[in-house]
Amino acid sequence: MDLVAERLTQEAFAPYGDVIAVPVRPGRKYYSSGLGNARAGAASLSMVMRELVGDLPLEVKLPRAA
Repeated sequence: MDLVAERLTQEAFAPYGDVIAVPVRPGRKYYSSGLGNARAGAASLSMVMRELVGDLPLEVKLPRAA
C-alpha cells in the first residue's frame, strides 16, 4: 500500500471535522468556541506559540552548584 501525504486544508477535511489554525503570534490561544465544554472540571484545548529562538545551536549555561 502506498500512502501519499497531502497538505491539510479546512475544505478537504470538512467531511471529517474542523481544522484548528496554529496561532500566528506568540502566546496562548484557547479554542473554546468549537471545543468548549461547560461541564465543571471538563478539559479544554489551548495551543501555545513561542517566539523563535535566535541562531542554532542554542547554548545554555547552568549556574554551578555551591
